[in-house]
Amino acid sequence: PPHRPVDSKTLPEGFEPFEIQHGERRLGGFTGGEGDLALLVHGWGGTARQMLPLATRLVESGYRVVATDLPGHGSDRRRRSDVLQMAAGLKTVIDRVGDVDVLVTHSLGAPVSALAMNEPKPRSVLLAPVLGLDDTVDGFGAMLGLGSEVVADLRKRIHGFLADSRATIEMDDSLSWGNEIMIIHDSEDRSTPVTASRRLASVSAEVTLVETTGLGHNRIVADDVVGAQIVDFLGDRSRTAPADLP
Repeated sequence: PPHRPVDSKTLPEGFEPFEIQHGERRLGGFTGGEGDLALLVHGWGGTARQMLPLATRLVESGYRVVATDLPGHGSDRRRRSDVLQMAAGLKTVIDRVGDVDVLVTHSLGAPVSALAMNEPKPRSVLLAPVLGLDDTVDGFGAMLGLGSEVVADLRKRIHGFLADSRATIEMDDSLSWGNEIMIIHDSEDRSTPVTASRRLASVSAEVTLVETTGLGHNRIVADDVVGAQIVDFLGDRSRTAPADLP
């Protein structure tokens, strides 16, 4: 995956770093807050630190947050990865941190989470999700100016590599999540076209689609308005009144 330099800055007050052993890899990440567990999952070429603005907002809203660098990303010294390795790493993290109450993913983090988590999956927000592999490959090809034959060959190679896992990764009209989903997707996203999100929202009662304009694929993760929409959908636990004492 593309390599983002690891941010060596100290985490903000209230957050702590962690490392989890996953086979021969050590996956770094951070946690903070108290309350229901919110798991944040980055996409291809992303890092846990990329999710920090959203993590801060969720902690302020009464959640305990966990975000990790997936295999081949961030603090992991091994640079090779794929969607199946990322899902295996995420499952290791989930097994360590316990039951996940809410989930927020970015880009490829959506199918990675679909592979790693059992059903029913938690109430979720999917930011600029990869939903259909063919749509994503077509968008990638258009962005790079690849010819139709090259794109077709790339599709064929990806389908063959994923084999039995493709049905889980292709989050189309057969989606069975077992809980409510909000998709937030920018209409000008060139990396993961919004067409698949529109199609899924039109056929699935579980899905609510919110479209933005001008945020593209990556800025959507740290946008303040998007952050407020996420908290509104998941619920602000900081406003929950304590039970009366007997």
